[in-house]
Amino acid sequence: MAVTQVMDHVIVGQTTPSSYHAAFSGMDDGVFTVSTSGQVDYCNARFEELVGIKSGKIEGQPYTRLFKKIASLSTDEARVESELTGALARLPDRTPINLQTRYPLELRLQIKLFPLQDTVAGEQVTLGWGGMILDMTANWTEINQWTDHLSIMTHSLRSSVATLKGFTSTLLSSHRYWEASERHGFIESIDENIDQLSRLLENAQELFKLEADAVELERRPTDIKRLLQRVMQSLALRKSGHYIAIETPEDLPSIEIDPLRIEQVMRNLLENAIKFTPRDKRIRITAEQQDHEVLITIADQGTGIPLEDLTRIFEGTYHFSVGGSELARGQGIGLHVARGLVLVHNGRIWAEENANNGTRVTFALPIEATTPARNGTQTPAARKMANLQTQAARNLETRPSREVAKVLVVDDDAQMLRLLKIKLEVEGFEVVTATRGNVALELAVVEQPDVILLDVKMPDSSGFDICARLREFTAVPIIMITGQSREEDMVRGLDAGADDYLVKPIRNKELLARVRANLRRARVPEQAPSKPIFRLSDLEIDFAQRQVTMRSQHIRLTPTEYKLLYHLAVNAGRILTHSQLLSKVWGPGYEEDTQYLWVNISRLRGKLETNPSAPEYILTEPGVGYYLPDGQKNS
Repeated sequence: MAVTQVMDHVIVGQTTPSSYHAAFSGMDDGVFTVSTSGQVDYCNARFEELVGIKSGKIEGQPYTRLFKKIASLSTDEARVESELTGALARLPDRTPINLQTRYPLELRLQIKLFPLQDTVAGEQVTLGWGGMILDMTANWTEINQWTDHLSIMTHSLRSSVATLKGFTSTLLSSHRYWEASERHGFIESIDENIDQLSRLLENAQELFKLEADAVELERRPTDIKRLLQRVMQSLALRKSGHYIAIETPEDLPSIEIDPLRIEQVMRNLLENAIKFTPRDKRIRITAEQQDHEVLITIADQGTGIPLEDLTRIFEGTYHFSVGGSELARGQGIGLHVARGLVLVHNGRIWAEENANNGTRVTFALPIEATTPARNGTQTPAARKMANLQTQAARNLETRPSREVAKVLVVDDDAQMLRLLKIKLEVEGFEVVTATRGNVALELAVVEQPDVILLDVKMPDSSGFDICARLREFTAVPIIMITGQSREEDMVRGLDAGADDYLVKPIRNKELLARVRANLRRARVPEQAPSKPIFRLSDLEIDFAQRQVTMRSQHIRLTPTEYKLLYHLAVNAGRILTHSQLLSKVWGPGYEEDTQYLWVNISRLRGKLETNPSAPEYILTEPGVGYYLPDGQKNS
């Protein structure tokens, strides 16, 4: 016997009440039925749970008593009873009635009335009517959470947009009244708000994926120390002015994670620590191995978080006060996203009081299969990346010299790929192509290209991610290709390890000029230094071998980073202006592209400096350029 819902009616297979009552008994929603005489003749077990009355006490009673019982559950009895009576009068139209039950249950229920009919001799016969009671509490809670999330994000967006509008309007309408330093301050505030907007949108995107259980991790073996250094290179952290120390042991194992997601976790946690830490206080980042996990801790010396709030700071809609000021709206979203991304890695995260005042936030990530000594098996993705890194190192040692430069072109657009291949081959380059990121990674090892052209948008992963993965095992120049000329995309690509950028539509002369310029930068500089080795404190540069060491540890640099450091070293003690460095390193035509310089200086500091926020080697002359102190040069 089947009960079928057809539009706004419930059709039963036969007129025997016991038959359709049996079908209703197994439903997840509460169901009651009323006969044509107006008496309640059935209530299922779920109805009893939701309404709190045994079926024996209501069956045989008039439906009006049932309506009063349902209405008595509500915080607004008169409204619910009136709406139930009205919905009955409008059958077969079904109008849902929503109610909230009284404390302490506070359930969100929805009631829908329906006609109960059967077909006899080809005609529909009315058997009575009934009602379904649905428990919508979980749905309502989820909707309410999303409403709170959207409210927080909307408030943050409005605040940032209002600030941007205020400063830009001021600069446009009355800039002549402001000193140069004041105008520079306005522009810095605009830049900071754009960064804040970018981070908010990034967190919002991850929040939607987390709530929809749609986060797809791209795990690979990752060096945590290098990941932390990349995070420290971000513009927002450099500009904070805080002293941030990183302490990691040399034997810290690689762990199999999605590095871009964990970088986001670190940025969110660090920005929270920075907000509540005075500039004269220290923020300490440590990483250590404990059993089968790596623990990363961010400890600040700020105003601290009340003990009763420590367990709730990762709730996206929870607010608390610190030092008399409420946690910034939108900051809770960042902590909530951080927790979610750690959990999808099968990790743990918690907050506790810091012994030296302030707060300690720690998250633990499983090492999984990236340490053979602990686990002899590896996932296919981990094995593949490990093999690529090993093969790349072997190829670097045996790489043959060749007169014709080889270019690897990576683009999922077949027509664009063919066009670039023809343009380069006409000029005498050898060209290999790939339409997917994973194929590009393999070709970068097997073919050993001299330069890589990489499209930003790829079908299997973003070009930025592919660029970062390439940088794990190769130092060849990478030129990103994009369809948009947005500065944030350019900076993001350079941060990922790219050396240059091309914007579609690509002009033939520009394509060839940039490929050749990057090939030149990858070669040993033409100018011979006065001494073969440069030493400055713990920094040593062997010009003949093109090797850089810091505290006796080899530092791997890209060709662009090396050439930048080379020119600073051979001119140690002299300030090189922005345009001088751009011209020497990137060549003619790049004198105005200061974002290239900023990003590469940042990357160099991240690799050389103990604290990139307070550099000891690569120093800044504000508004002019950069320099290395005059070191002791030995032959």
